Amino acid sequence: MHAPVHDRLVAPFGSADRPDRRIGRTVLRIPVADSTNAMLIELGRGGAVDGTVLVADEQVAGRGKGERSWFSSRDESLCVSLLLRRAPGRDLTKATLLAAVALHDAVTRLGVPAAIKWPNDILIDDRKICGILAEAATTTDGDVDFVVVGFGLNVAIAAETFPPELRGIATSLAAATGRAFDCAAVLDACLDSFSTWVAILEDRGFAPIADAWRRGTSTLGRRVVVSDSAVPLAGTAVALANDGALVLRDDAGHDHLVHSGDIRHARPPIAAAAAGR
Repeated sequence: MHAPVHDRLVAPFGSADRPDRRIGRTVLRIPVADSTNAMLIELGRGGAVDGTVLVADEQVAGRGKGERSWFSSRDESLCVSLLLRRAPGRDLTKATLLAAVALHDAVTRLGVPAAIKWPNDILIDDRKICGILAEAATTTDGDVDFVVVGFGLNVAIAAETFPPELRGIATSLAAATGRAFDCAAVLDACLDSFSTWVAILEDRGFAPIADAWRRGTSTLGRRVVVSDSAVPLAGTAVALANDGALVLRDDAGHDHLVHSGDIRHARPPIAAAAAGR
């Protein structure tokens, strides 16, 4: 373990460590981090155990997909990364969809009506409350050694606190519901949910996770635009493929598999019934 990183850590976060759960047996806390993902990858290379979680009180260089920055507010949002090592039954290529299902499950169990936007954003009324970024660390042979899943969850940020450019597209648990939420309690719910869904993946494979994703998404049945495609692509999202790709049906009736990229939802949903496919 690298001392420059380890010396800045304070553990545990909130209550005592939880040896009974797969994810979050050890939770490390740091006051300020550039990127929790980058720091946990470093700790992972130094031997951090499976299920280790790193929480930053403040993240100053957090990033999302495509190196986009992520807005967070001290004591009002969660900046978290967790480490998943290779294990029997774990398909780490599905880590982002696993994370989306786990976090959606945690939020809805807190009584908040949320939805998943393909592949892994969590929304309330089409406004983003949570972004997820999974990054793999490889061995010298090029095999995946472990995956770090980072997520930023807006917990108690007031609507007027968001930067002007985000106020129409982002929200928090508190702003969306008018209720008070405690970051430590929300983190506990998230780690319990991750533990549950990792166990499901190991025991039953990806199919139950795909089914939960389909039940929780607001993407299927909607007209969407793939905004970063080399060739403009728009149509109706009709299914989630077995490998996690989005099946998009264009206006000519042709199906396309979208494996990565950003999509933009049209409003409102075209056919709610299609979400069950």
